[in-house]
Amino acid sequence: MNSKTPWWIALVLWMGGSTYWHVCQVKQLCYDAGTPVQTDSTAVTQTTPDSTALNADTTSLPQSTEEKLASQEKYESVFDPIIVYCNYGKTDYIRTAENNKFVSEALAYLAEHKDKKLLATGHADNVGAEDLNMRLSLKRAEGVKSELVKAGIPADQIVTEAKGETMPKETNDTHEGRKANRRVELVVQ
Repeated sequence: MNSKTPWWIALVLWMGGSTYWHVCQVKQLCYDAGTPVQTDSTAVTQTTPDSTALNADTTSLPQSTEEKLASQEKYESVFDPIIVYCNYGKTDYIRTAENNKFVSEALAYLAEHKDKKLLATGHADNVGAEDLNMRLSLKRAEGVKSELVKAGIPADQIVTEAKGETMPKETNDTHEGRKANRRVELVVQ
């Protein structure tokens, strides 16, 4: 065995580990659809095909930045965009009373107006390559779509699109700003 072989093995292992960390942990692109996703503080349960029961289980745990941002969103109308946020490494969104109200109103409206659509637009921060951010923002929008379908909204009435890092809500120069840019906007059209 060559004296350089252990160094080559260590280099390959380091490269593999750092690639995994960047792709799966930093960019969140390794979500396995077969793995159950645990929601943190609220739940949406479907009771009948025509309605949903929205349950908010509040705990005294400290809120993450994403949870604080989510709690600041206010529902006005299904025609006014509402932003939902995902915790780090998750594709399901943080549920609040306000976005639960949006989901139930959108469900009722879309049930009556089969020609209307709900648009889910995914966004990302500017960390990493632009094409990866575009795919990540689409993955977020599709994750939220999946949750909305579970809540009872027909999949054919939900359209997803990705904006990547092209439309930041806040500056990407701070950690909190980047968290605010990792979002999905929902609106009925």
